[in-house]
Amino acid sequence: MKKVFLLLAISAGCMLSAGAQVRFGIHANGIGATGTMKDPEVDLKQKVRFSFKAGVSAEIALGENISLLPQLNYVNKGGKLKEKQVFELEGIEYEVSVNGHFKLNYLELPVNVVYTTGNFSIGAGPSLSYGLSGKSKFTIGEDDDVEMGSGKVVFDGDDEAADDDMHLKALEPGANFYAAWKFNNGIFIQANYNLGLSNISPIEDSKYKNNYFGLGVGYYFNRK
Repeated sequence: MKKVFLLLAISAGCMLSAGAQVRFGIHANGIGATGTMKDPEVDLKQKVRFSFKAGVSAEIALGENISLLPQLNYVNKGGKLKEKQVFELEGIEYEVSVNGHFKLNYLELPVNVVYTTGNFSIGAGPSLSYGLSGKSKFTIGEDDDVEMGSGKVVFDGDDEAADDDMHLKALEPGANFYAAWKFNNGIFIQANYNLGLSNISPIEDSKYKNNYFGLGVGYYFNRK
């Protein structure tokens, strides 16, 4: 993954030094974020949590129809889960709903290789996310009636922490898939799917991966 990023960065530098045409833009997106949590006792796929992403783009022409599209984004990933659990008290079984809420703030760098035909663009490439901060909360009840506990999400990779915080690895390599429709006035509509490829849980035999689907609008300041 690091070699791919290095190769793309060198290519972008060469294109810029050679006077390649570059367009700069901004964008804002709504996203549906989810994740997968696994440990020896539980295997849960989180439900979608609607959130946001915003960032800047640079479209670097590599040829007539091919371009390099790096972006620098602030993304609020995470997800939510709802699990029915049964416990017994004095010979009577009770079913309760246990809910988890995870809000994970990342700085994200996707680098897409994009093919454009007419006003339509499609592409894909690697991405690298760096965890900044986050929050977690657990509740009981269909309507989050009783709070069981809450804490920060710390991106320090600590697998022996004894506090109530959630600890994750900071770096998350991923794959990004991209499509966009560009209007002649500089406005564009974009969609993407970002898939986390590495386990960011520092705990042995446990796994945590992020993914999200995004849909948004943006604007290029300098038109072709």
